[in-house]
Amino acid sequence: MRVELGHCLDLHVSVLKPPFVVGLEEHGPSGKGANAGTALVKHPDVDLVTFTGSVATGTRIMQMAAENLTRVNRELGGNAPAIVLADADLDLAAKAIHASRVINTGQVCNCAERLYVDESVHDAFVAKLKVLFKQTRWGDPSETDDLDMGPLINRAASTRSRQPCARQPKRAPAS
Repeated sequence: MRVELGHCLDLHVSVLKPPFVVGLEEHGPSGKGANAGTALVKHPDVDLVTFTGSVATGTRIMQMAAENLTRVNRELGGNAPAIVLADADLDLAAKAIHASRVINTGQVCNCAERLYVDESVHDAFVAKLKVLFKQTRWGDPSETDDLDMGPLINRAASTRSRQPCARQPKRAPAS
């Protein structure tokens, strides 16, 4: 079987042995890969579509997949909070939040985007998190594999990652 997907992708399914996975980055049914994404989502031989991205695109994928009753797994929105309560294991919480921020250079849908920390443990928790981030090994993965974090995908991502920091107060005002 051959699936023609416009100029983006020409997939010869006969070469692949089911089950198989086709991954498209930035190629949902909107944006750069609209033709390829739409063709894959609507194709009757596709058993499952997984998507990580915007709510708007996720909604369109669900609508298109419904035509063939294709199963859909979506992770939408990507604004995950982390909550640290007064009785939390602060070492464990700091390690988990640090790991969520550095894995895949923080470019994952479930990395902690916002932190809510009980005031009674705030200073101790921030101190632990600071130590972990100061120990983070940054660099170019083509030069060494002993890193915790590499570069962002492009300059626009780097610029976007700095914007929330510039807007945030150093500490939330007491109420």
